[in-house]
Amino acid sequence: MRIHYIEDNIYFGMRNRLGMSSGGRSLKHRARYAIVTDILETCRAPALQTHVMYKANLSYEGLKNYLSLLLDSGLLRIEEDRDSTRTYLTTKKGLELLGHSHAIEELLGKRK
Repeated sequence: MRIHYIEDNIYFGMRNRLGMSSGGRSLKHRARYAIVTDILETCRAPALQTHVMYKANLSYEGLKNYLSLLLDSGLLRIEEDRDSTRTYLTTKKGLELLGHSHAIEELLGKRK
């Protein structure tokens, strides 16, 4: 039945997007949601760009795209020290998003 097939794909796709098991298959790509939460978690304390890149497991190009998105959305901000060292920090809005994310994970049984 076609509707059943579509529902299975939607369910399978949702499980993948939320970082849940894919039934034994390895997940090749993470969802934007997972990458964004990884970056916001990393930047709870001021973090250098390279630290964010390694913690979020992103390429430099990927990191630039995500940092731009999060800065433009007001979820991250840049702090610059006297020696011109740039660090990234999660904003209040970003912390609120993380709180909602953790609540969703808790409801889904991913977080204890």
